[in-house]
Amino acid sequence: MNIFGNRRGYTLGAAVSVVLAGVVFGLSCPAFAQSTNLVYVESNIGSVPDMNSVFVFSNDGAGNLTQISGSPFLTSGTGWYDPDLDTSSVDTDNPVIIDPTGTYLYAVNANSDTVSEFTIGAGGPLTLITNPPFASGGKEPDSLSLSAKALNNGYSVLSIANKDQDPNQDGGTPSIRTAHINGAGTMTQVAGGKIGFDSGDYLGSVNTTPLAPHLMFAIQLLGADVSQILSYKIVSVGKMQQVSFTGSPMPGEQMLGMAFHPTQHVMYVGIPSANEIAVYTYNPQGVLTLVTTVPNMGQEPCWFAENSAGTRLYSVESKGGTVSVYDTTTATAPAQLAHLTLSNQPQSATEVAIDPTGNFLYVLGVPTANEMGSPYLHVFSITAGTPYLAELNPVLLNVPPLEHPQGLAILLK
Repeated sequence: MNIFGNRRGYTLGAAVSVVLAGVVFGLSCPAFAQSTNLVYVESNIGSVPDMNSVFVFSNDGAGNLTQISGSPFLTSGTGWYDPDLDTSSVDTDNPVIIDPTGTYLYAVNANSDTVSEFTIGAGGPLTLITNPPFASGGKEPDSLSLSAKALNNGYSVLSIANKDQDPNQDGGTPSIRTAHINGAGTMTQVAGGKIGFDSGDYLGSVNTTPLAPHLMFAIQLLGADVSQILSYKIVSVGKMQQVSFTGSPMPGEQMLGMAFHPTQHVMYVGIPSANEIAVYTYNPQGVLTLVTTVPNMGQEPCWFAENSAGTRLYSVESKGGTVSVYDTTTATAPAQLAHLTLSNQPQSATEVAIDPTGNFLYVLGVPTANEMGSPYLHVFSITAGTPYLAELNPVLLNVPPLEHPQGLAILLK
């Protein structure tokens, strides 16, 4: 299904997030088993009410993407719409996530203040579980994270960051809310599961580390020039207990975007306006310690993805449409290996995700301010040596003018 027709050339703006999801295989005939490599992107349509949707593409194994039958799938909600592309609007992170079993997908509706719950069928199609979608408990949900089921009396816990920066809604206060997810994928609010923040602040992201799924980290931006990372413990009933906070390693410089090393307690965070990446370690209680900062050759590194081997960190830079590759064999000392520019300039790179096979990298972009551009999903082949990435054919995302798709979730099902 193609809701909107093709549009002429495009540029890309800034906002992204990344989610990788594992899969449980239980086929009785593994010799004949076939898996589908799927890519999910939220259209974030906000200029037309209740037309937000999720695009679903299959990868043929060579990096060629084909939209599956029925895609895009409506969320029954409305995204945010900002034709001037206020940067606070697009600073999203993890607006679309998939649960670890590859069974359920969750996507925000920023203007409707809801989160849509989907089941994922064979071949990747989406079916809404509840309609209307789940109320986020605040204004402009923009970031999601999942905590481990075993810690929460048989429930997974979804953390929802309500940023409260939607230009089309009246002011309020940002917050983080938690919700239980039952075995059918349905959410219910956790009583007392709310952390509130001051009006005028906003939340850049919430995220859970794979090595300590009982911990949740959030980036809080206080006004124009101050930010901090907050860490919380998710307790057995799904409530949040703050553990610690740490300010930016560069006073007056904000932080945005985070990624975690898969085997060591190391976190990478962007310092966009300084063109730096901060490297932190964290202990099992969630206390962060700054190790160092490393330079980035691009402009405004904002979103990151780390490979499953822990040997490569990928960053996308919101200005100039670039992607950087780092060697993280020594996890606390990333060394930049390559810096590439996306095709179809001028544009800006946004969200980034690694394919579960480790063979492909996906980068999303959106039109920049006041530009009648079109958003594209870029596909890169990951190579072992120089130049480490080779761009394949980008895919046009058919949305109305001045819309800004957001969110990437990748699944091998």
